[in-house]
Amino acid sequence: TDEFLQGLKSSDNGRIEIADKECRGLVVRVNKNNTKSFNAIFRVLGDGGVTPKGKLLRGKQQRITLGIYPEISIDDARQETLLIRSKASKGLDPRQEMRENNLLRNLNSL
Repeated sequence: TDEFLQGLKSSDNGRIEIADKECRGLVVRVNKNNTKSFNAIFRVLGDGGVTPKGKLLRGKQQRITLGIYPEISIDDARQETLLIRSKASKGLDPRQEMRENNLLRNLNSL
């Protein structure tokens, strides 16, 4: 909840990371300056290769930073995480799509 996020503080050792109970794969990181950022954790189906029987394996765990709280709300972070994990479960790497969108945006701004 927003109340919980507002009260979060980093530990003396540095940053902490807390998983969301409602949305699998969503975590909030709190760094030593108490900045809170939402991250989506996922694995892309097929990145891990294929078994001898032809089953696609999930690759290494990946992370996408979604934004800084409160600039991005917890509800928006949950929706974006669900979208990212859905794409990854279909074998699509959302990082590649983000790179392409960034390239297009930068090309259009010249």
